Amino acid sequence: MSEQSGQALYMSEYKYVLHGSVVFSLRTGLMIRSGKPGKLTDSSIERSFDGKLHINGYVWSSLLRRALARLKGTEELVKAIGKDTTQTNQGVSPLWCEATSSELYGPDVRPGNKVSRVWGAVCIGAVFSDEIVPPGIPLACNFNYFARSEEEIKNFADQLCQALDVIRSGIENIGSGWSYGHGRLDFFNAISEILDLKKSSDRSKLWEFPKVATPEKPYRLACKKPEMAKPCTRYTVKARIADGQLLAVHTDMPMLDSLSQYGDKLPASFVYRRYKFNGQKLAPEIVIPGRTIRQALLSAPLERKLRSQGQKICEDTKPEECQCSRCQWFGNTDSGGMIAVLDAPVTNAAPQIVNRVQLCEHSLQNMNLFSGEYLKGGEFTIEILLDEARNPTQAAALKGALEALLNELKPSANTPPGWYRLGATATCTGQVEVTDWK
Repeated sequence: MSEQSGQALYMSEYKYVLHGSVVFSLRTGLMIRSGKPGKLTDSSIERSFDGKLHINGYVWSSLLRRALARLKGTEELVKAIGKDTTQTNQGVSPLWCEATSSELYGPDVRPGNKVSRVWGAVCIGAVFSDEIVPPGIPLACNFNYFARSEEEIKNFADQLCQALDVIRSGIENIGSGWSYGHGRLDFFNAISEILDLKKSSDRSKLWEFPKVATPEKPYRLACKKPEMAKPCTRYTVKARIADGQLLAVHTDMPMLDSLSQYGDKLPASFVYRRYKFNGQKLAPEIVIPGRTIRQALLSAPLERKLRSQGQKICEDTKPEECQCSRCQWFGNTDSGGMIAVLDAPVTNAAPQIVNRVQLCEHSLQNMNLFSGEYLKGGEFTIEILLDEARNPTQAAALKGALEALLNELKPSANTPPGWYRLGATATCTGQVEVTDWK
């Protein structure tokens, strides 16, 4: 029998289909690049012909496969879905996912820059910006899972429910920017039915999916707690701006609340805000980006500690082959690390404009007058995800170093005041404190 006819015979064994739709909501911003630059940004999000957000079916099937792969007892299912390099003729994947098209309500821009590992300053010419999809937007994943028996359907449904719990934990994402907290999803609702392919009435439903309503609150998943084959650890860190301190992750782009708050007396730079969809429109929200927290509070201090302990740490010159602890923990230009940090919305934010004068070093005369918006207070919760499955040999050392660092950020620690800072003008502002973590 030829390989082609053998594959056709394999496909003919499918008699039943789990036909369903899952409704998610973007918990964080989504960076799903089209590969093309935007009009005002270095990268643009993928859109359909009518200007809507486009997420192809492979993105969804890849997400479900990766989430299923984290569970115990799903090895054969994951191989059948795809990306099994040990066998050349697996046939067509039993899982099919439809492409998603969604209203954008307006995109957002995320500024970024590359920080020199040697000097700790922004690299010259390494400033960039990405177009992202704001959080809060609902997304529907329509799928068909083909099976040989109804029992196989029921087993998959139970495993899928556990996989949705994994996705909700945030360890798996869609799009790029895993390390910087992008592409995380909240599960909201799901609907499914079993179709019998021997019945013409069921076959007619195969490629038609009902629109599932998005409830106000997420539904609870009615399945047992997942048994993880690929472990991960999630840290919830309560932090705040230290008393008497100013802090700002600056952007040059004002948002609507800045314009209404300051009128015509706008500062030269603004506290970073992201847009979030609240069910009706996009609303600005003050956040500390996960990228900033990851770099300033985690990566730089831990690299400093590794170097002070005498470990050989690279300077990102040949990252593709580097085995130093810093590159294994936080990644480099060519490979991802083990830690992801999500954006931290600021509560009780107290922004104010600070005016500053630049003095001439020789004459001490005024050279320039400029102003910037800073936060003089606020609390925020940092969510850190440590994927131990990416590098099990380094996981224990990283956990120990990370937890020791979080303890050093507490006011009761013996670290020098102001030792850990983030944001603009960090030489004189930006001191943060951790009040609790778990």
